[in-house]
Amino acid sequence: MYIIYSVITLMNILGFYLMKRDKSRALKHQPRISEVTFMFVTLLGGIVGIVVGGSMFRHKTKKRSFQFKIGIAFLASLALYVNILNIIK
Repeated sequence: MYIIYSVITLMNILGFYLMKRDKSRALKHQPRISEVTFMFVTLLGGIVGIVVGGSMFRHKTKKRSFQFKIGIAFLASLALYVNILNIIK
């Protein structure tokens, strides 16, 4: 159970960091972090870090397609963790 909490915590920290890093790269016209990376972090439980980072750095907040993809990844993560928790029980 602690492993699950640890993974979720790490993914939220990583999600926050990636949002900050991608915003910085965008401002400097450098290569960007792919949306697939953000979705993968969300799938592993990093939704809070992605949302808070996006709000704090005003990054990808107006891009509806990104928000939709992150929402789908979040729903998939809920299903994933519910299944994992049912297996552990």
